[in-house]
Parts: sequence; C-alpha cells; structure tokens
Amino acid sequence: MFNRIFTGFAVLMAITFSTGANATVINATLTVDNHFGLFVGDNSATNLTFIGRDSASWTTTDSFSFNANNGDRLFVYAWDYGGPQSFIGQFSGWNGTLLTNQQDWQWTLLSTSESIPGSAGSPPSSVNLQSLLSSAQWNNVLWSAPNGSGPWGTFGNIASNADYIWGDDKNSSSAVVVFRSTQLQANDVPEPAPLALLFVGLFGLGLARKYRK
Repeated sequence: MFNRIFTGFAVLMAITFSTGANATVINATLTVDNHFGLFVGDNSATNLTFIGRDSASWTTTDSFSFNANNGDRLFVYAWDYGGPQSFIGQFSGWNGTLLTNQQDWQWTLLSTSESIPGSAGSPPSSVNLQSLLSSAQWNNVLWSAPNGSGPWGTFGNIASNADYIWGDDKNSSSAVVVFRSTQLQANDVPEPAPLALLFVGLFGLGLARKYRK
C-alpha cells in the first residue's frame, strides 16, 4: 500500500514541478503607429504562435500575458498608413526586462505586395507569417527616439528608457514591417525539475525509514 501511495505522490510532484520548466510567463505592454500583431516563436520563425493584436488606435497601449518556451523570440507584425510611424514596448518575465531599442531588435520589410490589414483587419495567421518570413533578411534597427518624443508623447506604463523604433526612417512610406527580438530569450529561465526529483527522493527516504521503524 505504501509503495503505491509513494509512487503516485512521486509522479504528481514530478509533473507539478516540471510543468513549465522550459517555459516562463511573459508580460508585454506595447503599441504601434498604426497597428500590430504580436507573435512568439523560435529563432527561424518556423513555429509561431499568435498572441494578439492592438485593440484600438496607437494612442493607447495593449497588454498581454503568455507563455514562452526556451529559445523563443518575440515577433511584432507592424503596419502603417504613412509617416510618421513607430513601435514602443516593454516585455518582462525573463531574468530582466526587454525594451524597444536599436540594440535588442531586428527588422525586415515585407514585400510591397503584402496588403496592409487596415484598422480593423487581422494580421496574417501564424502559418502565413511563417511563410512570409521563410526567406527574411533581418536588419539592424537604424532609427529610434526616446519615450516622450513627438508626435507620440509619453507612455507612462512603458519604461522611460524604452525607445520608439522603426526599421530605417520614421517617415518612410506606408509599409508592413516585422520586428524580431534578439536578446533576453526564455532560455535564461531556471529549470526546477531536477530540484523536484531531489525533493521527491528525500521525501521517499524519510517515509521509508519511518515505516521500517
């Protein structure tokens, strides 16, 4: 009877502690002039998950909470109707906070044949975006401006040292741009599974000694 109880307990503890061992919860707050869709996936964008899109105009931010696996990056599908244009945000949940700036993001300009979804339209599906990014050429971000810069002003719920960014020029023509994060990947998250197994083992030894007595 004891063996059955202990075995069940050990399995339950291992599952409980190992669940999420390779993932972490990311809290995101961002906005794009004009609109965006947020995705998470691997470095090569071959396994993307759609998180959500903006709910109103660029003058308000949107917040999301979601799981990211080890090695994942963030992908922001951003579209604009004409200059000026910008993307600003903060993403926390790793061992630190990722902000928008020139160092921690890359960008790619999608084909001019890619239609702009409009204010109420939807970003592409995860599968379609994977296809669009299959041969993407990722570039360094060349333009940024501090949170508080005009014409957008200050977003108080985004860190003051976050920057507005765009690919090359805030006043470039209407375009669809995808940004990809380059730092603070989820593989910084400690994995508790080995500790859970150690705890189960010690607990089992303690019970075994007790029952021998």
